[in-house]
Amino acid sequence: MPRDTITLRLSGDVFLDDYLAAIRKFHSLVGALNKDVAQGVEVEWSVDDLAGGSAVATIRGIAKEEERQPAVEEIVRAYEDLGTRMERGWDIPYSREVIRAARGLTDILDGRIDEILFETDEMEAVITKPTDEPSGRSDQAAIFAYGAIEGRVQTLSSRTGLKFTLYDVFGRGIPCHLQKGDEELMRGAWDKWVVVEGRIRRDPTGKPISIRKITNVEIREPGEPQGYRKAKGILRRGPDAPSPEEAIRRLRDAQ
Repeated sequence: MPRDTITLRLSGDVFLDDYLAAIRKFHSLVGALNKDVAQGVEVEWSVDDLAGGSAVATIRGIAKEEERQPAVEEIVRAYEDLGTRMERGWDIPYSREVIRAARGLTDILDGRIDEILFETDEMEAVITKPTDEPSGRSDQAAIFAYGAIEGRVQTLSSRTGLKFTLYDVFGRGIPCHLQKGDEELMRGAWDKWVVVEGRIRRDPTGKPISIRKITNVEIREPGEPQGYRKAKGILRRGPDAPSPEEAIRRLRDAQ
């Protein structure tokens, strides 16, 4: 799969003015990276995906000269590297123009917008505070572990890779990335409540950030209205067993 797309994701209460400012700064950052790592190869960036909720924009790069297309992958890799360095507080070994554009983008973290994600098909970096002078420090990294998360499937897409957004019980949108050949896992799953198993990335507080290397998607069928009335005890009651009320009373009185 060609590596020619990059995504900017904003999390929080995103107003139109904030979103427009973020897109302008995103455009400046991509242009600065182009000059830095691709020697200014002419690249046209088309909007491949726009999604609401957490304000997501995905763009695809196409070099005007076909033989220069590998330069687009260099820009994608630089975007990944820059995001990782910003996330961890490492020095940024790029031009002043790139650093200025990156810092300008993080200026929109104003309380309403609480996270900026630099995302590609292979990784994501989460920035939660404005980028100051490079500090050389290494903040606590995110946590990866195999696990499962329940939620509702939305924004299923195959335009920029196989991916969907899972909205968990708290209403958080969690990007989920499928691998090629996993299309059958999602058959009939759109807008359904599901359990997704895979490699979950969490931030240091335990909040899920993404799910990759997905191994299973299990659809949970909704229960019947008043279905709880059909529930029965798991143990058979013997002829001399106390009634539920008597058993509770005995426990209460510690008899």
